[in-house]
Amino acid sequence: MPTVKRDCSNEEFDKWLDRDFTSVFRSGYVNVKGVTMPRRFEELQSDIFNWNIIYVTRNPKDTCISYYNHSRLMEGYRGSFVEFCQLFLAGKLTFAPYWNHVLPFWEKRNQPNILFLKYEKMIQDLPSIIKEVADFLETPLTDEQIATLSDHLSFESMKKNPAVNYEMIVSLNRKFKLIECDGTFMRSGKVGDYKAKMSPEIIQAFDEWTAENVQNTDFSF
Repeated sequence: MPTVKRDCSNEEFDKWLDRDFTSVFRSGYVNVKGVTMPRRFEELQSDIFNWNIIYVTRNPKDTCISYYNHSRLMEGYRGSFVEFCQLFLAGKLTFAPYWNHVLPFWEKRNQPNILFLKYEKMIQDLPSIIKEVADFLETPLTDEQIATLSDHLSFESMKKNPAVNYEMIVSLNRKFKLIECDGTFMRSGKVGDYKAKMSPEIIQAFDEWTAENVQNTDFSF
């Protein structure tokens, strides 16, 4: 198993971009008040923490697995999984660095205009999350409406929904030979799927990286 480094030089980064991505790497992201955000947020010249925000985060190991699948299907990534994990840990991917995005929102989670949610809770108890979102939006729902939404918003239901499963884009990417892999955009959605995909060495690297970043905070999954 190749060594999992937790940082990479700009030279290594450029090499991976040239070799492993068939699509143009999206660099339109900036740091706004310590948070990695799309460049358009900077152009708005507005304080993002004054907006109503529903923020969802996910365990970084499962996030990495999911984003690896996304990058292969949507961005034409052709490198190895180990290299992708290294890019993730080094904060060299779009939407990265991970903790620079998550922690500022966690610190402001008690503001009345921010609802901070965890993916794991959504999978565990979707109806309660739907009610929590409805309350945040001041839009009361009946038990029947919550049940209907729970079915419609379940992972299995969304996986079959062409409005959100990106089947058309994946199909076009294959048609024009922009990607070289099989699979679907919405893959499994399971909590803890990383245990079957990551080596013990990679898991250890992620756990150490997580411990370093959440020290002196009360954040946990």
